Amino acid sequence: MKKKQDPIWNNSMNYGAIVGFTLVIYYVVLYLFGFNNNLFFNLIMLVILSGGIMIGTTTLRDNELDGSITFPKALKSGMLISLFSVIILAFFLYIIFAFISPNLIERSLSIQEVKLIEKGRLTVERIEQIIGFLKRAMNPLIASTLTIPIFLIFGFLISLLTSSILKK
Repeated sequence: MKKKQDPIWNNSMNYGAIVGFTLVIYYVVLYLFGFNNNLFFNLIMLVILSGGIMIGTTTLRDNELDGSITFPKALKSGMLISLFSVIILAFFLYIIFAFISPNLIERSLSIQEVKLIEKGRLTVERIEQIIGFLKRAMNPLIASTLTIPIFLIFGFLISLLTSSILKK
């Protein structure tokens, strides 16, 4: 007899894919218009993640769990949606950083260098030292992989909030 797949996994994979590809499309638009280094527009990615977690977990609760979900199940759902979506995003970012725009990391670091110099909190020598280290340490694999823990931390915080709202 076949064992029925856990509805949390199926739902999370579906909504994780939707959120992941939505984030990819959003990043492409930012990249094409030159806004991929803008903090405000990058924060909108967290809004997209939040919406995906909220909608995905609500759908799970209402359609698969008969209108009732516990806090741990809602948290699991949100974390899995975050995980699946960030894996898609990280894979896409690797392709961007390695093949489509290999100088994107260096350009981003140059922008950060200018911003640090404008703030004037560090000496120019110290800023150049930090940016030089980052240029040597950052490669497409590291840059795209760093996205995973960052998004998972935010996904966890968002999932905590949505779990407390959606539990019944």
